[in-house]
Amino acid sequence: MIRNLLFWAHFGAGLVIGVFALIMAATGVLMTYERQIIHSFETAAIDPPNSDAVPLTLDQLAMKAKDFAPTDDGLILEVHDSSSAPVKLMKGRKTLGYLDPYTGVGVDTGVESVKAAFSTLQDVHRHLALAGSARPFGQTVMSAVNLIFLVMLISGAVLWLPKIWTVASLKRRVFLTARPTNKRARNFNWHHAFGAWAIIPLIVIALTGLVFSYDWAEKAVYAVAGDAPARVALQAPPETVDAETTDLQSLSEKAVTQIENWRKFRLVLPGANQDGPVEFTVYYGREDIPTQRTKLSYDKGTGALVSEEPFQSIAPGRRARIFIRYLHTGEVYGIFGQTIAGFASLLACLLIYSGLSLALGRVRGWVKKTT
Repeated sequence: MIRNLLFWAHFGAGLVIGVFALIMAATGVLMTYERQIIHSFETAAIDPPNSDAVPLTLDQLAMKAKDFAPTDDGLILEVHDSSSAPVKLMKGRKTLGYLDPYTGVGVDTGVESVKAAFSTLQDVHRHLALAGSARPFGQTVMSAVNLIFLVMLISGAVLWLPKIWTVASLKRRVFLTARPTNKRARNFNWHHAFGAWAIIPLIVIALTGLVFSYDWAEKAVYAVAGDAPARVALQAPPETVDAETTDLQSLSEKAVTQIENWRKFRLVLPGANQDGPVEFTVYYGREDIPTQRTKLSYDKGTGALVSEEPFQSIAPGRRARIFIRYLHTGEVYGIFGQTIAGFASLLACLLIYSGLSLALGRVRGWVKKTT
């Protein structure tokens, strides 16, 4: 009785959300390596103007950046470990442009069109690319699709279990059949095998997706994780003022020396009337994501380290929220995690296709019987 109820709920939900779930899974596949593709454009080497050219210092780049965007305060320079990579100029999360590291002149990296393509995919993934007043409706639809798909994964896992446990029944549900007798047999085999292979990563992807979709899910994360002080301040000994160690270039060298295996850093450019510390966010390790970063603040006058904020020191709720964001795409485990997430999304496409084919075949059979 319970199994029958689960089947019909699974069957009906699949017919209702199948197409939308397919869109969500397909766009997920296409965005698998978004970070690496964008990174390859942003770090493409720029040839020096002549054989004797050396990259500008960070102080010189800061002056060029303020010439590039003279009316903006709170500008951020993003510098990569390759001295020939373009320097990104940002304000908040917005990219204002890219500077030639040798001349400080704005350059066209070609990345904007790539970012626009991924942004469109993300819009489809999140809210069917609906705009204006229709956007909340699209978000509601795709959020509900994700939630229902999660329920379908769980119910499908129960339905996957054979009524009678034999080696033959398990083989049919785990391995692909080399020569299925007909299309229905092939779809049945695909639906069970691909479901078995992808069930765990798909549940993780769908479950973490709830945190972006529903306030109650996000509040649950903060409630479980708790709270803590947001910064660990270091008691740095006073240092003598030294012009050679308080310029931006020297401070950046201090920052990257302190962090092993650094990949890039972001510098918040001090304002003309700003007396606060100079802040660097240094990214390290395999990927340039917030789970692998440390924020360092230096006294503008002495060059002394004022505070250090590794990822592990921020509030647990915020830390959990960031971790979940990158767990959703697999990025928290580097390119290996992304590949697993992308492959699972591809299997989800085949899972949905085979499920819809089986369901529509059943519906066509009913129609034939009644006509």
